[in-house]
Amino acid sequence: MNEILERPRTMAIPYDRLRYMVPSQHPEPGKPPDKYLVEIDAYNGNGACSCKHFAVRCEPLLRRDVHPREAVETKQIKLKENRQVQDALRCEHILTARSQFVDDVLDAIRNAQEKHTPKAYRVA
Repeated sequence: MNEILERPRTMAIPYDRLRYMVPSQHPEPGKPPDKYLVEIDAYNGNGACSCKHFAVRCEPLLRRDVHPREAVETKQIKLKENRQVQDALRCEHILTARSQFVDDVLDAIRNAQEKHTPKAYRVA
């Protein structure tokens, strides 16, 4: 079976649409993946995560109000390959939650439009 289908889904917390439970990207073989709590609106929209990487590398800089660009330029953090500077202080779980949030918002907009758009004006 396809690995993507087997991986647990990133889920929004029902009572707080800006918090997500995100499964580990690299679970240990034979064990269920760890899940991390992500708050996508924390630190002025940067996001926060309960994973060790975020707690050790990113959060101390954010608590000192270090901007991602400053963190990269002063070599306080290394920018991962294929990442934009604004993502320098975001772990993989935050990026996954933000992506899921965008998908959720687009679905909600699409559903609202379908309810309120006359059939004659809909584009397939």
